[in-house]
Amino acid sequence: MMRYLRFPDERTAIECCPEWFTAGNWIQPTLRIEIAVRGTLYKDNGEYDEDGNVVTPPTPKDGFFVDVIRGEVPLAAQQYIVYPTTPDFVLG
Repeated sequence: MMRYLRFPDERTAIECCPEWFTAGNWIQPTLRIEIAVRGTLYKDNGEYDEDGNVVTPPTPKDGFFVDVIRGEVPLAAQQYIVYPTTPDFVLG
């Protein structure tokens, strides 16, 4: 079951999930845990010209996002689990 986490910022994500962040990088998938670090996500409110150039950039959503595809969510991070009605990422 996919779980979605929204932390206030990356620092909080690292503090809550230190086992997911080693040697200055987020971990690679293993048989026990697989995460997708989304980082900053953006609202769908940007404006673009007919050539695809940015006229008005989209605004960032509040938070730092990590999806847990497989594995346990650390206890310290469980308070940041969110239940989006239309998630940006879904496994098929």
